[in-house]
Amino acid sequence: NGWGQITRFTIDQGILYVLDAGNNAVWLYPGVNYRFSEAPRLFFDNEVPLLTDIADLAINGEDLYLLHQDGKMTMCVFRAFSLGQTKCTDPAPYGDARAGRESEPITFSDAQFAQLVTTQPPDPSLFILDTASTAIYHFSLRLNLQRVLRPQTIGEYELPTQPPTAFTITSGHVVLVAFGDKIYYAPMP
Repeated sequence: NGWGQITRFTIDQGILYVLDAGNNAVWLYPGVNYRFSEAPRLFFDNEVPLLTDIADLAINGEDLYLLHQDGKMTMCVFRAFSLGQTKCTDPAPYGDARAGRESEPITFSDAQFAQLVTTQPPDPSLFILDTASTAIYHFSLRLNLQRVLRPQTIGEYELPTQPPTAFTITSGHVVLVAFGDKIYYAPMP
């Protein structure tokens, strides 16, 4: 089918998004009940950001978040109409909206961002796993830092010394973090 190298995919509102890093493309497959029988279409138009170094991607409505391996983010807004163009901000600046913090663009030089998860209303957000410090960064959908979540163990339940390998947040607001073949969970604070 002409695939170069499929490196990531995600589903949002019945649409399958496939990152083909080998062809520097993101394909959209509209579907119904997880059946994708329609022909795919490209997410990008003429201007396509570099996709060969993407660590993860997430989607929220018309917004596509591309996390690069160096921790930088590219944020793209899908064309709303057939005559419009998909627009990207590359790199998209991170901000810090917490009280008493600078709202200027910031970087996270000590972090190793590895995975993205978006959540739905009532608090639509973007969460990023930092494997270097075993933390989850909570951002608004406009990439303003809200808080940093770090695990606190109690009693006999110590965290593994290896970095986390994956995470997700359930619809019931429970955080699941994998460390290899072990999964830890906690309610969102």
